[in-house]
Parts: sequence; C-alpha cells; structure tokens
Amino acid sequence: MEFRNYTPFPALAFESAAPGGARFHTVVLRQTFALRDGELVLSGTQKPLATTDRFYGVSGRSSVIEESDLAPYKPRCDVVVSAVAYAPHASPTPRFGASVRVVAAGRTRDRASSGLLLDGRISVTGPRRFVRGRSWALAEPEPIISLPIRYEYAWGGQCRIDTEDEAAARIPGAFLLTAAQQQDHPDRENPPAAHTVCEANPLGVGYVQRWFIDAARPEYIPAPQIEWEDARVTAQSWAAALSGEGVSMPDPAGFGLTGRAWLPRRSLAGTFDRHWLEAVHPELPENFTFDYWNGANRALQAPLLKGDETIVLTNLSPPGSASARVNSLGDTELRVPLPGHLPMGWFYTRSALEFAAFRIDTVLIDVPGTAEPNVTLVWRATVWNTKNAQRFEARYIDRGEKLRLSARRKPLSDVINGGIA
Repeated sequence: MEFRNYTPFPALAFESAAPGGARFHTVVLRQTFALRDGELVLSGTQKPLATTDRFYGVSGRSSVIEESDLAPYKPRCDVVVSAVAYAPHASPTPRFGASVRVVAAGRTRDRASSGLLLDGRISVTGPRRFVRGRSWALAEPEPIISLPIRYEYAWGGQCRIDTEDEAAARIPGAFLLTAAQQQDHPDRENPPAAHTVCEANPLGVGYVQRWFIDAARPEYIPAPQIEWEDARVTAQSWAAALSGEGVSMPDPAGFGLTGRAWLPRRSLAGTFDRHWLEAVHPELPENFTFDYWNGANRALQAPLLKGDETIVLTNLSPPGSASARVNSLGDTELRVPLPGHLPMGWFYTRSALEFAAFRIDTVLIDVPGTAEPNVTLVWRATVWNTKNAQRFEARYIDRGEKLRLSARRKPLSDVINGGIA
C-alpha cells in the first residue's frame, strides 16, 4: 500500500499481523504539544516517531519513559504521565494523594456521571519500612514534599543474596541457583547464590520471601511509597503473604509504562512453546491478544480517545507552576484540554474512496517541574489487507470537518476484530 502524509506531523505506514495470519495495514502519527496558559499549542519542533523503548536509567533495570510507537494496534488508550508528586502547599507531610483523570468532551464536572473516562488515584508517602519485632510492623512514614512517580517506589522488588555473602550459607537448598541457572543469569559476571523477583514489578520495594528473611535476617524491609488509594499496603497483608497464607499484594501503583516482560502483561503475548514453534511459527500464537501492546498500568488505560477530552492531573506539578491552579482542597490541579483538531485518513481501493478513522491510543504527558508541560499524542489507524487499499492519505483537518465525515460510518474501533477495520 502506498502511503502519503499530507500533515506536518511524523507518520509511518507498515504491515502488521493478527493471530491466525491475517494481515492489516497500520498507520501511526505523532503530534507534539506544549501547554501554555492552559491550552495545548503545537510545538515548533515535532518529535519524531519513537522506534525504540527509552528508560530513565539502564535498559530493563529502570522505569520506562516511553515505548516504541510501532505497535500494530492498541485496543485502549495508554495514558502515561512522567511527573513528580508534590505535597499540597509544598508543605512536608507523611502522606498525600495524587491522581490522573480523563474527562469526556463537553463535560464541566469530573464525576463519573459526567463523563469520567479514567480515574487513577494513588497515595504517596515518605520513606517507611516494615520493622521486625515480635511481629512485623509497618512504621509511620517520614514527611516529604515531593516524590518521582516511578515504579522504583511502588510495590515490587527482588530477593537476592550473593555467593560471597555470609547469609548464603543459610539459604535453603531448594532456593539455591544451580550451576546452569547461574550461567544463564543476567548478571553473569557476579551470579547470585539465590535470586527471586516480583514478576509484577522487579524494580520496586517491599517484596520479600520467607527464604530471604530466614537467610538474610534483616531487621527491616523498605516499604512502598506509592500505592493505590483504595488498595493500600498493610503490615497484616504483607505478613500474611510472607507466611504463604495465599494473600495477594495489591498491584504495583504508578502512572508510567509497565515492563514488557512483567506480569500480567507478558501473559498477553501468548504461549511460545514447542507447539507454537513446530505448528504456528512464524505467526503469532493463537492466544496472543492485542492488549499486550497497551503498556500503561491497567488503571491508566482509557477507551480510545477522540482528541477533545480533558486530562486533569492533581498534585503532579509544583504549586505555582505554569498553567496550574490550587483548588478548594489545597491540591494543585493541572488541566490538559486536548485540542480537538484531528488527523484524518482516507484510503483508495480500485473502485472507491473510504474513510479511516485515527484514534488516540497513547498520551504522554511530561511535567518537568515548573517548566511548560509537554504532551505527545500518538494516533493510529488500521485497514485490513482484504480491503485491497491501493493508497492511504493522512491529512489534518479541523474539528467541524472531522465530525461531518465521521458521521458517515462507525469508528474503526467499533468494527470487526476488536477495532481493526
């Protein structure tokens, strides 16, 4: 399929595959904005499409800043916020809340009955820890003014004891790595004696297993500083999980992207076993689901956006920062109204001209302290190969024209196979 981009934005078309071998065309387009005086304005320099994943630090050992834009299809919109949480009034406090909300267009209130599409609320604390005593207790957090919202501060982590550590002699045999496992360990230069990880978030804090407690004999374990407002970590739940009582800990909280290899995301990629290798390869596994391509925390996945919604960030920018205001509760709110002027797609077959709707499936909001926030919108359109599209044209039109054309047919996300047209 020939692709022509008549917009001022970076865009790309490529062929993708669905389970079963069906092929479709994906067209992805990226817009870059700055938030000025409460309005999104197009940046003078448009960032190119992301073709690789970017991390805050070492790849795979730190939180993800952004993922490649070259996903074939996303069934929902990833809302990703890179920000620091600030206590109200910039006053040191042991605990405070922060949130991300997405409100549908034409709504003046932020309640669910008024078009609330997403409502992610976290509780942020100062440093705290589980302390050993007759029973384990969760100490009170220290007061803080701010904290980066990254998975390094959320529930998760690793239990590791190195071979030269004196605690290695106390590790139960069932948890010692075999010579083959040490050879295959990512840290080949210094493979540990024993190593287990929280597969939901290996970067975090608080995760621990009984074998580690018995061998390392720690006096305390650092506790998470970021948790979901309605699912807080308690000493009781932590101790019950440690004792193997079948108690599950809350999902890691955060507004960033989860790792591709983390659970439950990894399981969405399907089963890559001998049957797949011998009977299905190189096609996708039969149980692959496009949900895998949604990398945001599940609580930060919204319906595909149209581009005229409003995103409200609470306590994710410093008091007094540009475009922010303090509400009646003393919280700092930053409102990000999406502009409503939208990309548009047409594709030509041998006998017809058809409309292809772009939808926003990725919103990246970067709040760099007191500087202007940057907003990236990633739009995606899809067309099945069976349409025999000869040429796809990406264009940029105003909101009124977009609505007139959209009225001719249903959005692609309402069509067959989970949204691929």
